[in-house]
Amino acid sequence: MADETSNNASDTTIYDPLPNLKRRHSTRLSGASQPSQEKVVDPETPHPSIGNDYPPSPPISTIDSNGKMTPGPTKEAVAPEKSSNKNQESSEPGPPDASNTTHAIDLITSSVFAYDDADIILRSNDNVEFRVHKQILNLASQEFRDLVQNPRKTSKRRKILPDAEISESLPVRAVDETEDDLETLLRFVYPIGGNFTTSLSSLTEDICLLGKWGLVAIQNDLAERLAEPNLISNDPVKAYDHAKYFGYENARHAALKALYALPFEGDEKYFMSEDLDLNARDLQQILSWKKRYMDEVLTIVEDYKVPKPTAGTSCKNCISASRWCWWGSFKNRARNTSNLLGPNELEKKIFASMDSKACSASHSEVFETVSTLCADLRKKIDALPVEHASSNST
Repeated sequence: MADETSNNASDTTIYDPLPNLKRRHSTRLSGASQPSQEKVVDPETPHPSIGNDYPPSPPISTIDSNGKMTPGPTKEAVAPEKSSNKNQESSEPGPPDASNTTHAIDLITSSVFAYDDADIILRSNDNVEFRVHKQILNLASQEFRDLVQNPRKTSKRRKILPDAEISESLPVRAVDETEDDLETLLRFVYPIGGNFTTSLSSLTEDICLLGKWGLVAIQNDLAERLAEPNLISNDPVKAYDHAKYFGYENARHAALKALYALPFEGDEKYFMSEDLDLNARDLQQILSWKKRYMDEVLTIVEDYKVPKPTAGTSCKNCISASRWCWWGSFKNRARNTSNLLGPNELEKKIFASMDSKACSASHSEVFETVSTLCADLRKKIDALPVEHASSNST
């Protein structure tokens, strides 16, 4: 009775929200508590959700020693033989037991790495085979050498068949990488090129992949690309985050300079991504560094000795003052803006200052002065430290 009560309670709780399913399953659930008059479900019988009207098997007959046929018990009354397969012992649905089940695998050969003289096959976790050479892998890194000489017996993904059970005559090594990642790795290992990373995200993914497989020299070469302005300009915050994570100083400094040129203070689009490894303390540190950096930039501008105008200049104001008449306006503009570091920003502010002071000297007359001035200022600014060790201490 306790079992019947329990089953009925379960019936009410599970199926009340779904009346159709309740009617469909109530007979099977209530019948489970009755004495063993129900048929015994054969392991080959479809899932119980089909219902109890599944047609029974015909009776099984036997012939005795006198040749007389005697009807035997129906298949419903015969207890199923105990199967050695764990999945048949349990009525619970679930994936097959990988230790007792071998599935056919549809294999594809890489279109890039399919050497006729290959002596080993690397198989990606999405079943693409790369026919390559042991010697090249052995020279690439210790990780590849271990893969070739000391392969693991199993992988996280599936049971690896021993070489004797594989129709392929070459040894097969399962690699827990996708086809794309494994091809990327081998393109770095083999001198065939083709890795032209154009985005910051894909570059950092390649750096992580190379580090995982011990390709340190190639990893360091890629790290230099993290400092490329065209990659940093798209997202200097992420560039700084990645460079800081990997410990690449040049890329980190380049990202900070690009970041200092942006008015990121108070702007929610910066430092708000969940993909960043930076925290509030990092943001406060960067703000402190930026303030100090910009103060030092302005000091350079204030102390700079601008060359005097040439004697043949056409601007009377410049001749009478014995200096360029726009220089004072330029310094005022530099004090009132935080953006002196962007591309051509110095030149833009100089020519805007000339226009505001109505300097009659032509741009061609001041071209040499402007070129020298901007080159000198950039050289001095580039020499400034962008971060300070004292700010890291607490």
